[in-house]
Amino acid sequence: MLLRQKFQKSIQFKLTTLFLLILLPLVSVSLFGNQMSQSILKRQIGDRVHASILTSVGYLDLIVQNVGQMSFLISSDKNVNEVLSKMTKEISNESLYELRKVQQQLSAIINVNHMVQEMSVIHGSTGNALSYETGIVHFDHVYDQPWYQEAVQANGAMVVYVPDQETRSLQPYWKEDRIYFIRIMDPYNLESQEKDLVITAIATSALKDIVEPLIPSTRTDMSLSYKGKPVIVQAASERQDESKLFAHSSGVMASGWELTIKQQEQEILQSNYQIRNFTYVIMFVSILLAFSISVFVYSGISRPLFRLSSQMKQVSIGNLNAFVQHQRQDELGYVMNSFNTMVSKQKELIEEGYEKELHLAKSQFRLLQSQINPHFLYNTLDCIYTVSEEHDVHEVSEMVMNLANFFRVSLGKGRETFTVEETLEHLMYYIRIQQIRLLGRFTVNVTVQPEARKIPLLRLLLQPLIENAIVHGLEKVAGQGNLTLTITVEHQCLQIVIQDTGIGLKLDALHTLQEELEKISDRQARLLVREEESTSVQFFALKNVKSRLKMFYGEQADLHIESVAGQGTKVMVIIPVGVSSVKRQHNQIDESEAWE
Repeated sequence: MLLRQKFQKSIQFKLTTLFLLILLPLVSVSLFGNQMSQSILKRQIGDRVHASILTSVGYLDLIVQNVGQMSFLISSDKNVNEVLSKMTKEISNESLYELRKVQQQLSAIINVNHMVQEMSVIHGSTGNALSYETGIVHFDHVYDQPWYQEAVQANGAMVVYVPDQETRSLQPYWKEDRIYFIRIMDPYNLESQEKDLVITAIATSALKDIVEPLIPSTRTDMSLSYKGKPVIVQAASERQDESKLFAHSSGVMASGWELTIKQQEQEILQSNYQIRNFTYVIMFVSILLAFSISVFVYSGISRPLFRLSSQMKQVSIGNLNAFVQHQRQDELGYVMNSFNTMVSKQKELIEEGYEKELHLAKSQFRLLQSQINPHFLYNTLDCIYTVSEEHDVHEVSEMVMNLANFFRVSLGKGRETFTVEETLEHLMYYIRIQQIRLLGRFTVNVTVQPEARKIPLLRLLLQPLIENAIVHGLEKVAGQGNLTLTITVEHQCLQIVIQDTGIGLKLDALHTLQEELEKISDRQARLLVREEESTSVQFFALKNVKSRLKMFYGEQADLHIESVAGQGTKVMVIIPVGVSSVKRQHNQIDESEAWE
C-alpha cells in the first residue's frame, strides 16, 4: 500500500521504477543462469565424487575379503584347532613346541599381505592367546568381553572391533592405530560351547591412505563404518553449518562398508562464485545506472515542482511572503511566475481586507467605551440627587469628591490599561459612593494575590460588574449585605471573582442570560455596538463587558455567571496572562484614538 501511494504521488519514483522493471528480465535471466550453473556443477561434482567413493569402497572390500580369507584359513586349520584344544591355563614345555609352529604359520600368512599387522588365536576356556607379535598373551574374563560375545553370536561371520581408550589402557594387547577383525575358530563345529577366536588386525593408516585422496581439505567431514560401526571418523577443523554441507555417501555396500563425505558447499562452488560475483556486479551497475539516469533526466522537473510545492505549503499556513526564486524560461518558469503573481494579488487583497476590518474594530471599540461612561454617569448623578434629599451636606461632599476622583480616571484620555492595584483603587471610589448612598447596608471584602497586583487590566472592565452587584443585587435586599472581590492567578490566567449576597436571579432569567453570553465570540463582539441592538436590554452591562473581553484579550478570555435566587450572584472573569496576548491586541487597537 505504501509503495502504491508512492508510485502514484512521485513522478521520479514512478520513472525509476519503470527503468528497474526494464532491467528486471535481464536480472532474472542472469540469476536463473547462475542458479542453473550451480546445480549443474553440483551434479557433476557429485557424480565424480560418488564414483570415487564407490571405487575406494570396492578396494576396501577387497582388503576385507582378503583378511577374511586369511582368518578363515586359520580358523578352519585342523592342526591349529587341535593345538588350541590342548592348551591349558598354565603353558607346559611340551606345548610350547606346538604353539611355536602355530606362530610360524601365523607369520607366514601375515607375510603374504603387508596390510595385516597382527594375527592372534585365543583359547576361550583359559583366556590365553597366541600372538604373532607378542607371543603368549592372557585375557582376563574373556567370556565377559563384548567383542568375544559378539564374535560368538556371529556364528562364524567376521566382526570388526575398534577398541576405545579405556579398553586399550586395561589390555595392552589392543593398539591405537589398528582395526581388528574377529571370528570364531573351527566354524564348522557350532555345537561346542567354548569357542576359540582368531583376531586379525590391520593398520588404520592403511585405510586412511585409501580414502584420504577423496578429502579435498581439512574442512571436510569423513566417516568410514563397517556394518554400522564407525571405523574411521575425521571431523572438519572448522565447525560448519549442516545446511551448507554437500553430502556424498556410498550407502551400505554388500560387504558392509559405508563411506560418507560431507564437503563444504563453498569449496564445491568456488569457481562458480566468480561468475556469480561478476553477475552481481553487472546487476549493481545496471541498477545504479537506472537510478542515475532517472535522477539526471528528471531532476529538472522534480526539483522545480518540489520548490513550487514547498512555497505553496508556506502560503497555505499564512506566509504571504513566499515567492519562488528562479531563472527558468520554460513551461515550469511560466507556472512559477503565475504562482508569484497570484501570491502578490492575494497578499494585497488580504491586507486591504485586514485594514478595513481593523478600522471597523477600532470604531466599534470606541463606541463600546463611549456607551459605558454615559450609562454610569447618569446612574451616579441619580445617586447624588437621592442622597442630597436624604442627608446633610457632608455626605454629599464626600460623594462628590469620590465621584470627581472616579471621573478623573474613567473619562480621561491617555492610558488604556491600568494595573490591578490601580484598578482596585479606582473601584473603591465608586464603591464608597454606593456605600454612602445605601447608608452602609453592605460591607466589602477584597482579596488580591500578590502576583496579580502588577498585571495590566483594561480600563473600566470591572466597574459595570460591581455596579450590577450593588444596584441589582445588594440594594434590593433588606438588611446587611456583603460584596466580595477576589483576584488570583491560576494556570497563566488572571481570575477575578465578584460575589454578592443580593437577591440573585431566577432560574429562567439565569438561563436566558447564560445563553446570551454564550453567543458572544471574538467576531460577534464587534456586532454588539449599540445598546438598542441588544435583544435583552437588562443584560447589556454583562454582554458589554464580555464583548470588550473578547475584542481586547481574544477567545481565551471569558465571563461566567452563577446565581441562586434569594442567595446571591457570582461572576467570574478569566483573562489570559502574557505579553503576546496584550501585544497582539495593542497592535489592533490604537490607544490614542480609543477615546476620541
